[in-house]
Amino acid sequence: MSAFLTAVQRLIRDSLRVWWVLLRMMVPIMIAVKVAAEMGAIPYIAAAFAPVMDLAGLPAEVGVVWAAACLTTIYGAAAVLPTVLPDVSLTVAQMTVLGTMILVAHSLPVEGRVCQRAGAGIIFQTLLRLGAGLLFGIVLNAVYSGLGVLQEPVTISWLPEADPDAGWMGWAADSAVGLGWIYLIILAIMAGMALLDAVGANRLLTRLLSPLLRVMGIGEKAVPLTVIGVLLGISYGGGLIIREVERGGLSRRDVLLSISFMALCHSLIEDSLIIMALGGHWSGVIIGRLVLTLVVIAVLARIIHRMSDETLARLFLSRVKIPDPAPETAAATSAPTAR
Repeated sequence: MSAFLTAVQRLIRDSLRVWWVLLRMMVPIMIAVKVAAEMGAIPYIAAAFAPVMDLAGLPAEVGVVWAAACLTTIYGAAAVLPTVLPDVSLTVAQMTVLGTMILVAHSLPVEGRVCQRAGAGIIFQTLLRLGAGLLFGIVLNAVYSGLGVLQEPVTISWLPEADPDAGWMGWAADSAVGLGWIYLIILAIMAGMALLDAVGANRLLTRLLSPLLRVMGIGEKAVPLTVIGVLLGISYGGGLIIREVERGGLSRRDVLLSISFMALCHSLIEDSLIIMALGGHWSGVIIGRLVLTLVVIAVLARIIHRMSDETLARLFLSRVKIPDPAPETAAATSAPTAR
């Protein structure tokens, strides 16, 4: 019993620590967007995103939400969403499309730096994530629209209904309630992740993903590192890639494919649960994102395995020196070219 209470106390302490870090990031964003809304600037900002959002079947206004995610985090997007919702009506399909785009392309400056330190070019990784995010949005929108599914209005029961005519005090009260709910969501997700780890779900996913990664051309030594990034996040997986690169255990192509896979599909469970709490559907944010990532990385693998080392370095890699694998590890890091 004491061990259980200790675990609960640790969970509450860790979740409060995460929440406090997020509050310091989210509150300034919420205030900035509220000021922009009060000044009537949102329609002008949204107009800049209209062409891109239209391709994915989304209203222009939610472009502000995606931009917030790209520059900050998923929670930054969650902070902006309540300000936009009074002016637009989203279906579950549209929220799933938007959520998937957010999952693919968010925290670009910070996570891009992790990719760069691991050896992948930051410009290519940024363009890859933005392009893939839009591509995933277009594909999912076509699927949902074509099948006529998830067309009901999205309902976010925990999110207070924002009144566009409410003053600053009303907005502050609604925002405080929303931030309180976000803490409960963080607590629930962290508890769920601990439970999944305890029952061996992460080990099961590792066994399922590993053969797929090998088929795509990712070497044996890079596969477990990639899976860690997919499950736990690009900071964890990227950190392990950085360490392995310093040891000279990975080839340039393994580094690029591993980092690119993690960039498009990391924190597969945790981040997906956040978007699902915002109204997204699991079919897109989990299954769709994973399947489309496999397709994109398979295509990338075919391209880079036909490329010279010089062209690869110039187009796709950063200035970080990636030593050639030692002879005894070279065979382990090589894998059949994806065909």
